[in-house]
Amino acid sequence: MPKFGMLAILITLTCAKLSFADNITLGTSNAPPYMIKESDSGIDIEIAKTVLEKMGHKVTIKYFSLHRAKTELEEKKIDAMVPLFSSAESDKIHVSDSHVLYRPTAFSIKGKQLEVNSLQDLKKYRVMTFQGAKGYFGPEFQEIANQAKSYKEHFDMTKLVMLLYRQRTDIVLLDYNIFHYYLKDINFKKKVDILEVHEILPRVPAVVGFNNKKLRDQFNEELKKLYDDGTQRSIINKYIK
Repeated sequence: MPKFGMLAILITLTCAKLSFADNITLGTSNAPPYMIKESDSGIDIEIAKTVLEKMGHKVTIKYFSLHRAKTELEEKKIDAMVPLFSSAESDKIHVSDSHVLYRPTAFSIKGKQLEVNSLQDLKKYRVMTFQGAKGYFGPEFQEIANQAKSYKEHFDMTKLVMLLYRQRTDIVLLDYNIFHYYLKDINFKKKVDILEVHEILPRVPAVVGFNNKKLRDQFNEELKKLYDDGTQRSIINKYIK
């Protein structure tokens, strides 16, 4: 092969490698433990960032509301965003396989032996949850909340965990990982042992959105390895145990 031909191949391969190692701008929001702005960490951020870095990319994180992040992604002002909660493909957004499941969960204290097998059972009890829950869970939940023995929403989710352990409420409805993230900071003995978990709502797959289909496909390949070697589970456990 002529020298100039070999040189051309080497240049092409070098450029391809440099292109592969592009800086990726990842859009996200702030909602511990999934996205933690003050430390550029959190379950969603760390899983997405770990996968992208294993692919050879440098990751820059920018913070928006999730609605704004989606717009930035569609307008190609950022390269990816996390989390999205829709698996629907579009011309502008290509979504990954699920990198984590959000788990809306009802929590109670074991000693109370509450019967909570469905959303309808919440009507019988005092319920506390996060601000905006009625809108988040939809019309059926709104009706149940209006008929509950007592129903309150709190902006500060750290208080929800404390109020349950002090038995100021019968039920706290909160994402499983969020609850356990705040639970770590509470000094109750045997705090997990006395907890009853009622999974009465479906889990919600979270995905990463891209505006480049090839990048999404490469991400999925690397994400599978993260599941297979246990790294994905280790990242989650770091924030909740």
